[in-house]
Amino acid sequence: MRLRIIAHTVLKQQPKQSSDLADSEKLAARVGDEFALLSYEAAENQHFKVVLAQPLGNNRLVWYAFQPHIELVPDATEEAGTAVEDAVKPAPAVAETPPGLSSAEADMTSNAGCGSAVAVLGALLLIVPAVQLLNPSPDRLNAGGWGALGVGGMSVAFGTWLAVDALVAGRQAKRDRIQSTFFNLLETSSGEITVLQFARAANLSGEEAQKYLDTKAKEFNATFDVGSEGGIYYRFK
Repeated sequence: MRLRIIAHTVLKQQPKQSSDLADSEKLAARVGDEFALLSYEAAENQHFKVVLAQPLGNNRLVWYAFQPHIELVPDATEEAGTAVEDAVKPAPAVAETPPGLSSAEADMTSNAGCGSAVAVLGALLLIVPAVQLLNPSPDRLNAGGWGALGVGGMSVAFGTWLAVDALVAGRQAKRDRIQSTFFNLLETSSGEITVLQFARAANLSGEEAQKYLDTKAKEFNATFDVGSEGGIYYRFK
């Protein structure tokens, strides 16, 4: 396994903000740098604890890396082994929560679907009184027609309300999730965020991530910098 740097960052001796560490406890790493690993495991504050195959700094093998700034890349032998395992293992179960959605967003999406189904069922019931009203007989609506009209009308109204309410709540849940991700990144990256980093962490497109960061930059008077690779760095202080 190899560790690849995808955003300018620092390797650390503790899973803390780089500003809270002494210079001797951190080592700068640039985009494209790769390090062979002996092992890795998840650590607190969105970090990985990694054991390098070759020591860095003051002959140290154990470091902490901020997860949104890196990716773990399997070696060729590991990729071959994974391909064999994938060929023989059963298909995974469907996740309860779609990737990138909070549980609240998933719930609201489910509620919107239920509301739409109820509204469609109500609309189908309304076909019965509609057909009877088109009938030239003097009775027009019979008991069944009145019943279908009442149940169908209530179903359409309730289903539409449920779907609209769920969509509004789901959008608010998404806004809350994105804002939480934004402030978490500020805490863990000493106030420096790239579009790629934020898009990956918040599960947004590059355009959505940049628009959001531009808005926050105006709100908090952030400064900008362009890295050696041409990417824009937003600095929030």
